[in-house]
Amino acid sequence: MSFISISFSIFAFSLFWSACGGTSITSPTTSIAVQVATIDQLPRATSPVVTASGSLAKNAPLTKAATTGLSLRSIGSSAFDVNSSIAMCRTANAVKQAINDAALGDILLCFVQTMASSGLFGLSDAQFYDGVFHTFALTSAAGLIDHFRVKVLRNTLGQITDFTMQTCANGTLTGFLSQTIQSNTMTMHSEGSVAAENIAGTYQIDVRGELNTNRLYTSKTVLTGSVLNFFGNTYRGEQVFVQGANTYTLSGYEAGAYTFNGFSGNFENQLYASGQLIDGNVSPSASTYDIGLLALGDGAATTILSNTFDTEQFTFNDVQSWNGDTTAIVASNEHTSAAQSGTPPNISIPNIQFTGDEVYDCSAIPEATLTLDVTAIENACAHLTLGHQWIDCWNIIENAP
Repeated sequence: MSFISISFSIFAFSLFWSACGGTSITSPTTSIAVQVATIDQLPRATSPVVTASGSLAKNAPLTKAATTGLSLRSIGSSAFDVNSSIAMCRTANAVKQAINDAALGDILLCFVQTMASSGLFGLSDAQFYDGVFHTFALTSAAGLIDHFRVKVLRNTLGQITDFTMQTCANGTLTGFLSQTIQSNTMTMHSEGSVAAENIAGTYQIDVRGELNTNRLYTSKTVLTGSVLNFFGNTYRGEQVFVQGANTYTLSGYEAGAYTFNGFSGNFENQLYASGQLIDGNVSPSASTYDIGLLALGDGAATTILSNTFDTEQFTFNDVQSWNGDTTAIVASNEHTSAAQSGTPPNISIPNIQFTGDEVYDCSAIPEATLTLDVTAIENACAHLTLGHQWIDCWNIIENAP
């Protein structure tokens, strides 16, 4: 299955605002600090956080830190062994998940940007930015989506203030995406449902960031939550990922129950991590910025783990620091103090549901039926995917033969 199919089937959104007929809508004539005139200029949730001078993290090294770290795209089970830090392993899973989640909205935005740049919508500039929903059907549906609506709102100065999109499949709402720019602040909210063979669940992602005049982040926070049932197993989790130019903090939990080979188990994992983020990109340009070139460096985490499988039980509650190049445990580093002062969140159950303006019956008549060039879209948006290789930290590190 292509990443388009995966992204669209996972990225199932509900409605933003209701359409208001064919009347053009314009937001107030209030100048915004960040100039975004066209859809291709919209900032992405996974765009980098830069220093005050606009430099990428690779140009803002920490005084004592890892040099290469572990690439988020290639990081997997082979990177860890019995001598590795289990806190780093758990943090690697969590950070990769946070950035993957944030990228879900970016992938959908990238699809729309690619279709708009190719003229596939068949709309004039005035029509596309008129502030009302435009509805389209898909013949070669990417994943499970066969119907979507998109709305782009400009103010009277010609600056985009809102982008919204919702998707449907077989007459049923599958998801929602919105992006709003006010002054120098970008907020994104996406919410969706997953429904496939042996898999069902809901998720939501919220991103908030401060932008400079080049539409690059000077700070950014990503909040994610999900509840899933798959093949008889259950999962729920939430996390807050705060990204700086060359550092991050992550606070989150995950919990669930599962069966394997006739035995049952459950897990509860809580984490507060602080670490180094290494950026291997040369340019922050949204069209080429590759999230797979981000890498985890040195770090530390307060980690609380409780895992039970049949008669086996594993618990861990400690502050552990690590070397980002070797994954080895170290006595301390410049992130240890932050990890010690942080408190992992309590285990909870995310409340994710579509309400109010997020309700849509998928009945709008399409203006056109589109046939996607799937290969072109995949090529244009491939830099926004990390893959989903989950690392079995307990069996690799704590339960190794």
